[in-house]
Amino acid sequence: MGFQEFQRIGIGAPAAPAKNATVPLFDSTVAFNKMGLRALGIARIKFDFAGLDQPSATNGLKGYKSNDKGTTWYDCSFSVSGASGSLPTTVAADTGTDSMSYDIFIGTAEDVKFTFTASATGPTIWPPIITCEAGNVNSAS
Repeated sequence: MGFQEFQRIGIGAPAAPAKNATVPLFDSTVAFNKMGLRALGIARIKFDFAGLDQPSATNGLKGYKSNDKGTTWYDCSFSVSGASGSLPTTVAADTGTDSMSYDIFIGTAEDVKFTFTASATGPTIWPPIITCEAGNVNSAS
């Protein structure tokens, strides 16, 4: 198997969620036209919430997997590098000296989606930075 060049793909964030509202942060069936993550070599997704002025709801960052191009979604407790634990998790507000970043390996999934649910006070400082990584993702983390 030959070397595949490492690539980063920026994904546009949705509009800021209102209080207690849920927004899709990323849906591979929408972002990549139902091609599937493996067809594109995507193995990691990263979320950076720098500047986020309000925390998410409790367990407000959630992940899902689909094996049928998004017809059926299943809750998934993805492991998170760079943060302790796994999904779902609560995203803390940025303290000014520390913001939350999530590095999630999704290489075994056909398709994934992630959602963010706002707390009782919706964020006014938004959007998060969303990046997909393809290729030799282990060497460029």
